Amino acid sequence: MTLPMLRRLALAALVVVAAMASPAVRGRVDAIGPEHATVYRDGFGVPHIYGDTPAAALYAFGYAQAQDHLLQMRQDYLTAAGRLAETGLSSTTSGDAFMHQLKIPETGQAAVAAMNDDDRGRLQAFAAGVNKYITDHAGQPSWMRPVEPYEIVAWVQWVQLLPEFQIAAGKMTSGPPSPPLAASPDAPQYGSNMWAVSPSHSSLGVPILQGDPHLGWTGATQWYEAHLNYPGVNVAGATFFGWPFIAMGSTDNVSWTMTDNNPNNADLYEETLNPANHLQYKRDGVWVNMTAVTSTIKWYGHPDQQVTNYYTVHGPVVTTVGELAYAAAMPSFELTGMTALGFHMVEAPSIAAFFNPADVPTMAKWNVILSDTSGHIMYVDNIRLAHKPSSINWGLPVDGSLSANDWTGFLTYAELPTIVDPPHGYLQNANNSPAATAAPESLSGTFPTYLYTCCGWGERAHRAAEYLDTHPVMSIDDMKAMGMDDISWSGRGLSALVAPVWAEVSGPPTSYPDTDGSIAAGVALLSPWGGTQSKSSTAVALGRVWVEDYFLLSPTFGRETIPSTTAGMTSADKTKLIDALSSAIASVKSMFGIMDPVWGDVHVIQRAPYPAVGGGSGITPALRMAEASSFDTVNNRYVANGGSSYQFVVAMTSPPQFWSIRPFGESEDPASPHYADQSALYGNNTFKQMPFTLADVTAAAESTQSFDYWAPMSVGGRALEPQLPAAADASNSRWLLALVIPALGVGLFAAARLGRRRTGIDR
Repeated sequence: MTLPMLRRLALAALVVVAAMASPAVRGRVDAIGPEHATVYRDGFGVPHIYGDTPAAALYAFGYAQAQDHLLQMRQDYLTAAGRLAETGLSSTTSGDAFMHQLKIPETGQAAVAAMNDDDRGRLQAFAAGVNKYITDHAGQPSWMRPVEPYEIVAWVQWVQLLPEFQIAAGKMTSGPPSPPLAASPDAPQYGSNMWAVSPSHSSLGVPILQGDPHLGWTGATQWYEAHLNYPGVNVAGATFFGWPFIAMGSTDNVSWTMTDNNPNNADLYEETLNPANHLQYKRDGVWVNMTAVTSTIKWYGHPDQQVTNYYTVHGPVVTTVGELAYAAAMPSFELTGMTALGFHMVEAPSIAAFFNPADVPTMAKWNVILSDTSGHIMYVDNIRLAHKPSSINWGLPVDGSLSANDWTGFLTYAELPTIVDPPHGYLQNANNSPAATAAPESLSGTFPTYLYTCCGWGERAHRAAEYLDTHPVMSIDDMKAMGMDDISWSGRGLSALVAPVWAEVSGPPTSYPDTDGSIAAGVALLSPWGGTQSKSSTAVALGRVWVEDYFLLSPTFGRETIPSTTAGMTSADKTKLIDALSSAIASVKSMFGIMDPVWGDVHVIQRAPYPAVGGGSGITPALRMAEASSFDTVNNRYVANGGSSYQFVVAMTSPPQFWSIRPFGESEDPASPHYADQSALYGNNTFKQMPFTLADVTAAAESTQSFDYWAPMSVGGRALEPQLPAAADASNSRWLLALVIPALGVGLFAAARLGRRRTGIDR
């Protein structure tokens, strides 16, 4: 008999004893259990969580996340729940009002109510784990509150919905959207790379996949790495702070990763208001009432505020201009299923089971590449996109008075671009279009004209395809090297031109002036550069500014179409190339005193001990990105705080081989040894290996923590209430006590011995 079974038997006996001993104990039985979980922390502090049940694992997962980033996670929950003013974290109610306008808290509550018992139990367990940590650790900030399950779902919804609101609001042609986005935390901005090779292009004879989301390294889009194991599931990967499921990574069967597909999937409808009653709008010639919803916002130190938001058939009204109102139509508005999807997508036995062609996507967006142990690779352009008239310009506000302009349902996966096992043996996506992902083969299928408004290839996609084309058989080491590739496509192209251009323009008839020889020195520095952005390079500082300055001068070609020789350049193009070099030299010298600082001396990772790091930026993109959005004027250096935020490589062997790296560490506590313990590896372009089996996990474990979770016992969502027969009393139940107590003692003793024998520790 297993330990969980013995525990349950013993504790069930306790419940029976309590129920039978006296009628006075009649009432609600809150739990049956406990369900057990063990958290093994490896040398990088990554939690490997083994649970008897999904709920037990998620309970420990919630506790582990709270250990590592409680404050950020709790603030994220309060943001999405519209409770910042209530807790004193905001001095105004505008951000909370915005959350209610988008019905994010209400959607969280509706989602919890709609869940089946199992999914609701998992969510409750995760929240209980977070709350257990809060109660175990006194001295929390005054704004700390117990987590409510709906807040977790609201936070997942926030991440999905805010980008859609930005898309819709961005289609305003007059007047600002209201309330302004500044009233809430910044919506996440997404980039990323991913690729996978088929078994025929893999040195291991199995698919190998790499994921590399490009996000900010702090704030709402930080990644947390974890490994969850419970009956039927063994999954490792990463998720956003506070999410109760793994968002990308690998199971024993399937690996998957995502990039932003920049969808045009939200719209702005222009509603015609009734001049006599601005709470009515026109629909097919008839005035109809808006829906008014009033929310109560608690405000610390102030009276509660009542906020009324208005909705048309298309969505929330975000602003009015004269006798026009503008309503945001968002495909994820009031969508309740994302958290439940996250719980179950890790159960897919193959990529074929990951997406059902007949289903409408629940995830709002994302390109997805997958691989599995059956040897398949697949790309899916996942987007929650409405059917709508293709004759309309959806980039502008659309006339909402005509029902003919309304959305009519959503596309299914069968109607979206999908590529399975391409003949050329690989898939790559760097925020490029599905057609570029399918290249060199053509993408089959006919798709709505409004599916995309952007995105052909891009510099990173060109470099990814080039790398894969020149490596027909990829090893794991090749995959890692590709992930760390720092070549700027445009930087490489321009550096090949600068010497011959200078040879032309420095002499007659142009005779470009170079009185101090700095331009000739700059040419000598950049000509062999090749666009590499390693931390040891002395050309990066100048090269980046030069590339940016040149394209600001609008040459006749773009970043992706740089000619291979000067024959493809006009005389103006050539002069501009040297003009840009002259301005770049002056700019870099003004910052560093020289034009050729060692890049790693002036480009570091944000957290102490501030290791040097290479990689691309927004002005010189590369596969490996390390973006510095700030400049440290005290130490005279760039501080990288965004870009490649979680890089991982998975080979679909049995079990999978998994490597990963992050720019910081698992903990947000500066006193923790895991606050920035991955930074040096990250700066050295090195991956760490993720233990994936129990044997590897226990061998790598540096600490172990055990948890008992008492799951609420319910049927149909209601707690069970055991009832005694009407004639039962304390006297006629003594015979039952005599039978149960010896069995109870044996069960508890056996459970305790088995627990010590299995783990070598006292629980």
